[in-house]
Amino acid sequence: MALELPGGFQWPTGFIWGAATAAAQVEGAAHEDGKLDSIWDHFARIPGNVAHGDTPEVAVDHYHRMPQDVQLMTRLGLDSYRFSVSWARVKPADGPVNPKGLDFYSRLVDELLENGILPWLTLYHWDLPQAVEETGGWANRDTAHRFLDYAIAVHEALGDRVTHWTTFNEPLCSSLIAYAGGEHAPGRQEPRAGLAALHHQHLAHGLAVRELRLRGAWFFQARRDREGRPRLLEVAPRIAGSMALSRARGINYALLSVYAHLGRPFSVLPLDHPLQLDRALGNRYRTSLDYRRVYLDLDDTLVRDGAVNPLLAALLYQWQARGVEVVLLTRHAGCPHRTLERHHLSAGLFAQVVHLQDGSPKSRAIAPGEPAILIDDSFRERREVREATGIPVFDLDAVEQLLDTRG
Repeated sequence: MALELPGGFQWPTGFIWGAATAAAQVEGAAHEDGKLDSIWDHFARIPGNVAHGDTPEVAVDHYHRMPQDVQLMTRLGLDSYRFSVSWARVKPADGPVNPKGLDFYSRLVDELLENGILPWLTLYHWDLPQAVEETGGWANRDTAHRFLDYAIAVHEALGDRVTHWTTFNEPLCSSLIAYAGGEHAPGRQEPRAGLAALHHQHLAHGLAVRELRLRGAWFFQARRDREGRPRLLEVAPRIAGSMALSRARGINYALLSVYAHLGRPFSVLPLDHPLQLDRALGNRYRTSLDYRRVYLDLDDTLVRDGAVNPLLAALLYQWQARGVEVVLLTRHAGCPHRTLERHHLSAGLFAQVVHLQDGSPKSRAIAPGEPAILIDDSFRERREVREATGIPVFDLDAVEQLLDTRG
């Protein structure tokens, strides 16, 4: 039956024609080169679970026929190939990383790229290591963290060449149908376990996405010179297009990716209120954040490098015009009023000047329950106020969104 398209229809520019498989469906080699049981290997061996008693043991032998299979894709004219990685092959029994297992996927990616086919990698297409299932499987919250370790191991091996990543294929099937309906591996019929599995797979998705975004945040471009030697041309964040919005939300992905690579601990204080960014010659923001009072730091915030911060100076007059009270909340070593006078800042711009000299936390100076925000260059101060009061806290990188330039 031929497919008839509407008259004048054209496929969108950049449309990607591809095909997809799952590791357990095609690879075979179910117990070769270090791979151990997945839940589908175990499930399929139980009589009556799979039609005709079929198992993933051999499948279509993609593990041994991979180069020939890629040539078939080339002859079909595929632009992309979506494949899944077997957790049970990369980390058998969720133990140490299996180099032979990762090597198979590395060779697959290279083969695809050499033939002009975009690798599209899925981390989980239902084949949980059987050893993890025996500790509770997806009904156990710890499995989400085990998935994160597995995802990092795959990304470390393939992240330099694979740019398109998917965490879970059809989580409905591998959670509710597998743990409550019993039709898919592991074949459990436990409604509570099904709901737990669904929740834990969402948790695993969030953990992996956050980590892989950090690890994939940088772009390196190199080219060989006339002598054939590689030369580094560019180092830039992959996420540059959305960097302004991320920074306005208090998140510097490019910097955090460096911390993650170095293994340094870090935390973020994301601003989660609705925010719209229009990309034009300059950034202009519109936010529905409601606040009636601003607590503003002095040192390295309002006054920085010996001069008044011009953005905050503009905001002071905007707030005054709109009836928003500004409280100068500072630990200034000298007299705040004299410092304001020296920088030609009128004390009349502030409803109050609170000078903390006893080391008490800034949160104690903030009236409870009021719609307010804090602007402070110190992460320690912002974290203390956020945890104690719950109000939005802004670093200097994020305050641009508060200035209304639309008139």
